Amino acid sequence: MQLSAAHSRQGKKALSSQLNSTRIVSKSLPKRAQQVTEDKNVIICSNERVYCISRLLVIILAITLLVVPIVLLYLFEKTVVRLSIVVVFILLFLCTLALCTTARNFEIFAATAA
Repeated sequence: MQLSAAHSRQGKKALSSQLNSTRIVSKSLPKRAQQVTEDKNVIICSNERVYCISRLLVIILAITLLVVPIVLLYLFEKTVVRLSIVVVFILLFLCTLALCTTARNFEIFAATAA
């Protein structure tokens, strides 16, 4: 598909039929936007539900970043491998803080150092 074709109506319809994915849209949309979203592939959720789902995903990610390195450190005995595991998960934690929160640089540094 050419890039110029994506801007036409037919290109948009073809692209949307190729993607065929479910989108989550907030209920706080104006009525005009809600009328556009009568597609059965669109789920309209309340702001509270979107907030709860995002918090649940962050909790799962945080638990994973805490438990997985402990299990991996238990499984490996070489010091170099253990240090590599620690460094990788510190970097993952740092990236998670930077991308998933609105924390400032010194707050991210303090949390990573702790």
